[in-house]
Amino acid sequence: MVAGGLLLAGAMTEGSQQAGDHQAHQVAGHASVDPVQYSPELFAQLEAVRAATERFRDHDVALAEGYELVGGDGPLMGEHWVRRDMTDRPFDMYKPSTLQYLKIEDEYVLTGVAYTVYRGTDEPLPDGFAGDADVWHLHDMMKISMTATEDRPLLRWITERRIAHGRTRWDQERPELTMVHAWTWLNNPDGVFAQEHRLIPYVRLGLPEAWGTGASADAAYGVALLGDEACGLEVRKTNFIAGTGWRQRRALTIACSDAEAAVYDALSDVDPSDETEAAGEALNAVAQEAWQGYVERRAEILTAEQLARLAVDLTP
Repeated sequence: MVAGGLLLAGAMTEGSQQAGDHQAHQVAGHASVDPVQYSPELFAQLEAVRAATERFRDHDVALAEGYELVGGDGPLMGEHWVRRDMTDRPFDMYKPSTLQYLKIEDEYVLTGVAYTVYRGTDEPLPDGFAGDADVWHLHDMMKISMTATEDRPLLRWITERRIAHGRTRWDQERPELTMVHAWTWLNNPDGVFAQEHRLIPYVRLGLPEAWGTGASADAAYGVALLGDEACGLEVRKTNFIAGTGWRQRRALTIACSDAEAAVYDALSDVDPSDETEAAGEALNAVAQEAWQGYVERRAEILTAEQLARLAVDLTP
Protein backbone atom coordinates (compact mmCIF):
# COMPACT_ATOMS: atom_id res chain seq x y z
CA MET A 1 0.00 0.00 0.00
CA VAL A 2 1.26 3.47 -0.81
CA ALA A 3 1.74 5.35 2.46
CA GLY A 4 0.77 8.74 1.04
CA GLY A 5 1.92 11.83 -0.77
CA LEU A 6 5.26 12.06 1.03
CA LEU A 7 6.30 8.47 0.33
CA LEU A 8 4.92 8.70 -3.18
CA ALA A 9 7.13 11.69 -3.84
CA GLY A 10 10.09 9.74 -2.49
CA ALA A 11 9.39 6.94 -4.93
CA MET A 12 9.37 9.30 -7.92
CA THR A 13 12.25 10.89 -9.76
CA GLU A 14 14.00 14.06 -8.64
CA GLY A 15 12.25 15.92 -11.43
CA SER A 16 8.91 14.73 -10.10
CA GLN A 17 9.78 16.01 -6.63
CA GLN A 18 10.63 19.40 -8.08
CA ALA A 19 7.31 19.44 -9.92
CA GLY A 20 5.52 18.67 -6.67
CA ASP A 21 7.34 21.46 -4.82
CA HIS A 22 6.43 23.89 -7.60
CA GLN A 23 2.82 22.77 -7.51
CA ALA A 24 2.52 23.31 -3.75
CA HIS A 25 3.92 26.82 -4.14
CA GLN A 26 1.59 27.51 -7.04
CA VAL A 27 -1.48 26.35 -5.14
CA ALA A 28 -0.64 28.45 -2.11
CA GLY A 29 -1.04 31.63 -4.16
CA HIS A 30 -3.62 30.41 -6.65
CA ALA A 31 -6.71 32.46 -7.45
CA SER A 32 -9.83 30.75 -8.71
CA VAL A 33 -12.29 33.57 -9.38
CA ASP A 34 -12.57 34.15 -13.12
CA PRO A 35 -14.42 37.39 -13.92
CA VAL A 36 -15.46 36.04 -17.32
CA GLN A 37 -17.50 33.21 -15.74
CA TYR A 38 -19.62 35.30 -13.39
CA SER A 39 -21.74 38.42 -13.34
CA PRO A 40 -20.03 41.60 -12.10
CA GLU A 41 -22.05 41.45 -8.87
CA LEU A 42 -21.15 37.83 -8.13
CA PHE A 43 -17.53 38.36 -9.08
CA ALA A 44 -17.36 41.27 -6.63
CA GLN A 45 -18.86 39.08 -3.91
CA LEU A 46 -16.36 36.29 -4.50
CA GLU A 47 -13.50 38.75 -4.41
CA ALA A 48 -14.90 40.08 -1.12
CA VAL A 49 -14.90 36.53 0.27
CA ARG A 50 -11.27 36.15 -0.74
CA ALA A 51 -10.38 39.41 1.01
CA ALA A 52 -12.31 38.41 4.13
CA THR A 53 -10.63 35.00 4.33
CA GLU A 54 -7.11 35.98 3.24
CA ARG A 55 -5.87 35.70 6.83
CA PHE A 56 -6.90 32.04 6.99
CA ARG A 57 -4.24 31.11 4.48
CA ASP A 58 -2.22 30.96 7.68
CA HIS A 59 -3.69 27.86 9.30
CA ASP A 60 -2.56 29.02 12.73
CA VAL A 61 -4.96 31.95 12.43
CA ALA A 62 -7.85 29.54 11.84
CA LEU A 63 -6.83 27.59 14.94
CA ALA A 64 -6.61 30.77 17.00
CA GLU A 65 -10.11 31.79 15.89
CA GLY A 66 -11.66 28.49 16.96
CA TYR A 67 -11.88 26.42 13.77
CA GLU A 68 -11.64 22.68 14.44
CA LEU A 69 -11.19 19.69 12.15
CA VAL A 70 -14.46 17.81 11.55
CA GLY A 71 -14.35 14.47 9.75
CA GLY A 72 -11.50 13.10 7.70
CA ASP A 73 -9.69 14.11 4.55
CA GLY A 74 -12.31 13.84 1.81
CA PRO A 75 -10.95 12.42 -1.46
CA LEU A 76 -12.41 15.25 -3.55
CA MET A 77 -12.85 17.80 -0.78
CA GLY A 78 -9.88 17.87 1.57
CA GLU A 79 -10.40 18.75 5.22
CA HIS A 80 -13.31 20.68 6.75
CA TRP A 81 -12.29 23.02 9.56
CA VAL A 82 -15.42 24.26 11.31
CA ARG A 83 -16.46 26.93 13.79
CA ARG A 84 -19.22 24.99 15.51
CA ASP A 85 -20.73 28.13 16.99
CA MET A 86 -21.21 29.51 13.47
CA THR A 87 -22.79 26.49 11.78
CA ASP A 88 -26.35 27.73 12.26
CA ARG A 89 -26.05 31.47 11.87
CA PRO A 90 -27.76 33.35 9.03
CA PHE A 91 -25.77 33.47 5.80
CA ASP A 92 -22.94 35.98 5.96
CA MET A 93 -20.47 35.73 3.08
CA TYR A 94 -17.78 37.42 5.17
CA LYS A 95 -18.03 34.83 7.97
CA PRO A 96 -17.95 31.26 6.63
CA SER A 97 -18.60 28.55 9.20
CA THR A 98 -16.21 26.20 7.39
CA LEU A 99 -12.74 26.53 5.91
CA GLN A 100 -11.55 23.99 3.34
CA TYR A 101 -7.91 22.98 3.61
CA LEU A 102 -5.76 20.65 1.57
CA LYS A 103 -2.83 19.23 3.49
CA ILE A 104 0.23 18.83 1.27
CA GLU A 105 2.90 17.07 3.28
CA ASP A 106 3.02 19.31 6.41
CA GLU A 107 1.51 22.42 4.84
CA TYR A 108 -2.13 23.45 5.10
CA VAL A 109 -3.32 25.12 1.91
CA LEU A 110 -6.59 27.04 1.98
CA THR A 111 -8.72 26.00 -1.00
CA GLY A 112 -12.11 27.47 -0.20
CA VAL A 113 -14.88 28.03 2.31
CA ALA A 114 -18.36 26.70 3.03
CA TYR A 115 -21.54 28.04 4.60
CA THR A 116 -24.05 26.04 6.61
CA VAL A 117 -27.49 26.43 8.14
CA TYR A 118 -29.95 23.95 9.65
CA ARG A 119 -33.46 24.02 8.18
CA GLY A 120 -36.81 22.36 8.42
CA THR A 121 -37.94 20.51 5.31
CA ASP A 122 -40.43 23.26 4.41
CA GLU A 123 -38.15 26.22 5.06
CA PRO A 124 -36.73 28.14 2.08
CA LEU A 125 -33.07 27.95 1.08
CA PRO A 126 -30.79 30.78 2.22
CA ASP A 127 -30.55 33.71 -0.20
CA GLY A 128 -26.80 33.15 -0.57
CA PHE A 129 -24.83 34.74 -3.37
CA ALA A 130 -26.10 36.79 -6.30
CA GLY A 131 -27.74 34.80 -9.08
CA ASP A 132 -28.53 31.08 -9.03
CA ALA A 133 -25.07 29.54 -9.40
CA ASP A 134 -24.67 28.77 -5.69
CA VAL A 135 -26.38 25.37 -5.55
CA TRP A 136 -26.97 24.43 -1.90
CA HIS A 137 -26.90 20.74 -1.06
CA LEU A 138 -28.65 19.01 1.82
CA HIS A 139 -27.66 16.46 4.45
CA ASP A 140 -30.57 14.94 6.39
CA MET A 141 -28.89 14.61 9.78
CA MET A 142 -31.77 12.66 11.31
CA LYS A 143 -31.68 10.12 8.50
CA ILE A 144 -27.91 9.85 8.67
CA SER A 145 -27.95 9.37 12.45
CA MET A 146 -30.70 6.77 12.42
CA THR A 147 -29.08 4.88 9.54
CA ALA A 148 -25.66 4.87 11.16
CA THR A 149 -27.06 3.53 14.45
CA GLU A 150 -29.35 0.89 12.98
CA ASP A 151 -28.70 -2.49 14.66
CA ARG A 152 -26.45 -0.69 17.17
CA PRO A 153 -28.79 -0.30 20.16
CA LEU A 154 -26.37 1.37 22.57
CA LEU A 155 -25.23 3.90 20.00
CA ARG A 156 -28.85 4.50 18.97
CA TRP A 157 -29.81 5.14 22.61
CA ILE A 158 -26.92 7.60 23.05
CA THR A 159 -27.83 9.39 19.82
CA GLU A 160 -31.49 9.69 20.76
CA ARG A 161 -30.57 11.03 24.20
CA ARG A 162 -28.32 13.67 22.65
CA ILE A 163 -31.11 14.76 20.31
CA ALA A 164 -33.71 14.82 23.09
CA HIS A 165 -31.51 16.92 25.37
CA GLY A 166 -30.57 19.44 22.68
CA ARG A 167 -26.95 18.40 22.45
CA THR A 168 -26.92 18.59 18.67
CA ARG A 169 -27.20 21.77 16.59
CA TRP A 170 -30.13 20.21 14.75
CA ASP A 171 -33.35 18.64 15.95
CA GLN A 172 -36.36 16.81 14.53
CA GLU A 173 -37.92 20.09 13.43
CA ARG A 174 -34.77 21.32 11.66
CA PRO A 175 -32.79 18.24 10.61
CA GLU A 176 -31.46 19.37 7.23
CA LEU A 177 -27.88 20.61 7.19
CA THR A 178 -27.93 22.93 4.19
CA MET A 179 -24.52 23.75 2.77
CA VAL A 180 -22.76 25.44 -0.11
CA HIS A 181 -19.05 25.38 -0.97
CA ALA A 182 -17.18 28.30 -2.50
CA TRP A 183 -13.80 27.21 -3.88
CA THR A 184 -12.33 30.70 -3.83
CA TRP A 185 -8.67 29.71 -3.43
CA LEU A 186 -8.22 26.84 -5.90
CA ASN A 187 -9.52 26.68 -9.46
CA ASN A 188 -12.43 24.26 -9.78
CA PRO A 189 -13.17 23.12 -13.35
CA ASP A 190 -16.78 22.43 -12.32
CA GLY A 191 -17.35 25.94 -11.00
CA VAL A 192 -16.65 27.79 -7.79
CA PHE A 193 -19.78 26.40 -6.08
CA ALA A 194 -19.37 22.74 -7.06
CA GLN A 195 -19.85 20.26 -4.23
CA GLU A 196 -16.63 18.38 -5.04
CA HIS A 197 -13.28 19.37 -6.49
CA ARG A 198 -11.73 17.02 -9.06
CA LEU A 199 -8.31 18.71 -8.88
CA ILE A 200 -7.73 17.97 -5.21
CA PRO A 201 -6.31 14.42 -5.59
CA TYR A 202 -3.87 15.67 -8.23
CA VAL A 203 -2.79 18.76 -6.32
CA ARG A 204 -2.39 16.68 -3.16
CA LEU A 205 0.17 14.49 -4.96
CA GLY A 206 1.92 17.36 -6.73
CA LEU A 207 0.57 16.36 -10.16
CA PRO A 208 -0.38 18.90 -12.85
CA GLU A 209 -3.78 20.53 -12.46
CA ALA A 210 -4.45 19.92 -16.16
CA TRP A 211 -4.54 16.19 -15.50
CA GLY A 212 -7.41 16.68 -13.08
CA THR A 213 -9.19 19.12 -15.36
CA GLY A 214 -9.46 16.42 -18.00
CA ALA A 215 -10.44 13.67 -15.55
CA SER A 216 -13.83 12.19 -14.80
CA ALA A 217 -15.01 12.10 -11.19
CA ASP A 218 -14.32 8.35 -11.12
CA ALA A 219 -10.78 8.92 -12.36
CA ALA A 220 -10.25 11.54 -9.66
CA TYR A 221 -11.50 9.10 -7.03
CA GLY A 222 -9.06 6.55 -8.39
CA VAL A 223 -6.13 8.95 -8.13
CA ALA A 224 -7.29 9.84 -4.61
CA LEU A 225 -6.53 6.24 -3.59
CA LEU A 226 -2.86 7.24 -3.58
CA GLY A 227 -3.47 9.68 -0.74
CA ASP A 228 -2.29 9.01 2.78
CA GLU A 229 -4.25 6.08 4.28
CA ALA A 230 -6.92 6.51 1.59
CA CYS A 231 -8.02 2.87 1.61
CA GLY A 232 -8.14 2.80 5.39
CA LEU A 233 -10.41 5.84 5.39
CA GLU A 234 -12.61 4.34 2.69
CA VAL A 235 -13.07 1.08 4.58
CA ARG A 236 -13.73 2.85 7.89
CA LYS A 237 -16.33 5.12 6.26
CA THR A 238 -18.06 2.11 4.74
CA ASN A 239 -18.04 0.33 8.08
CA PHE A 240 -19.41 3.36 9.91
CA ILE A 241 -22.56 3.56 7.84
CA ALA A 242 -23.01 0.00 6.54
CA GLY A 243 -21.96 -1.91 9.67
CA THR A 244 -19.58 -4.44 8.11
CA GLY A 245 -18.17 -7.62 9.61
CA TRP A 246 -14.45 -8.30 9.88
CA ARG A 247 -14.43 -10.60 6.83
CA GLN A 248 -16.12 -7.89 4.79
CA ARG A 249 -13.64 -5.29 5.99
CA ARG A 250 -10.77 -7.55 5.05
CA ALA A 251 -12.25 -8.14 1.59
CA LEU A 252 -12.84 -4.39 1.13
CA THR A 253 -9.28 -3.63 2.17
CA ILE A 254 -7.90 -6.12 -0.34
CA ALA A 255 -10.13 -4.78 -3.13
CA CYS A 256 -9.16 -1.19 -2.39
CA SER A 257 -5.45 -2.05 -2.14
CA ASP A 258 -5.61 -3.80 -5.52
CA ALA A 259 -7.19 -0.71 -7.06
CA GLU A 260 -4.58 1.51 -5.43
CA ALA A 261 -1.74 -0.65 -6.75
CA ALA A 262 -3.11 -0.42 -10.30
CA VAL A 263 -3.19 3.37 -10.12
CA TYR A 264 0.28 3.52 -8.62
CA ASP A 265 1.67 1.35 -11.44
CA ALA A 266 0.06 3.64 -14.00
CA LEU A 267 1.53 6.69 -12.27
CA SER A 268 5.03 5.25 -12.55
CA ASP A 269 4.66 5.22 -16.35
CA VAL A 270 3.84 8.92 -16.77
CA ASP A 271 5.94 12.07 -16.70
CA PRO A 272 4.63 14.47 -14.03
CA SER A 273 6.71 17.30 -15.48
CA ASP A 274 4.47 17.27 -18.59
CA GLU A 275 1.66 19.59 -17.55
CA THR A 276 -0.54 19.06 -20.61
CA GLU A 277 -3.97 17.52 -20.21
CA ALA A 278 -3.09 14.78 -22.72
CA ALA A 279 -0.16 13.62 -20.58
CA GLY A 280 -2.56 12.53 -17.84
CA GLU A 281 -4.98 10.60 -20.05
CA ALA A 282 -3.33 7.20 -19.56
CA LEU A 283 -3.27 7.62 -15.78
CA ASN A 284 -6.88 8.79 -15.73
CA ALA A 285 -8.04 5.83 -17.80
CA VAL A 286 -6.47 3.37 -15.37
CA ALA A 287 -7.65 5.33 -12.33
CA GLN A 288 -11.22 5.41 -13.60
CA GLU A 289 -11.23 1.68 -14.27
CA ALA A 290 -9.62 0.96 -10.89
CA TRP A 291 -12.17 3.00 -8.96
CA GLN A 292 -15.13 1.59 -10.86
CA GLY A 293 -13.75 -1.91 -10.29
CA TYR A 294 -13.49 -1.27 -6.57
CA VAL A 295 -17.07 0.05 -6.42
CA GLU A 296 -18.29 -3.06 -8.25
CA ARG A 297 -16.34 -5.30 -5.89
CA ARG A 298 -17.73 -3.42 -2.89
CA ALA A 299 -21.25 -4.04 -4.19
CA GLU A 300 -20.47 -7.77 -4.28
CA ILE A 301 -19.02 -7.78 -0.75
CA LEU A 302 -21.86 -5.89 0.95
CA THR A 303 -25.41 -7.11 1.39
CA ALA A 304 -28.36 -5.37 -0.23
CA GLU A 305 -29.28 -3.88 3.15
CA GLN A 306 -25.76 -2.57 3.68
CA LEU A 307 -25.71 -1.04 0.22
CA ALA A 308 -28.97 0.74 0.99
CA ARG A 309 -27.39 2.19 4.12
CA LEU A 310 -24.32 3.24 2.18
CA ALA A 311 -26.52 5.20 -0.21
CA VAL A 312 -27.25 7.68 2.59
CA ASP A 313 -25.34 10.90 1.95
CA LEU A 314 -22.44 11.09 4.40
CA THR A 315 -20.48 13.89 2.78
CA PRO A 316 -19.27 16.23 5.55
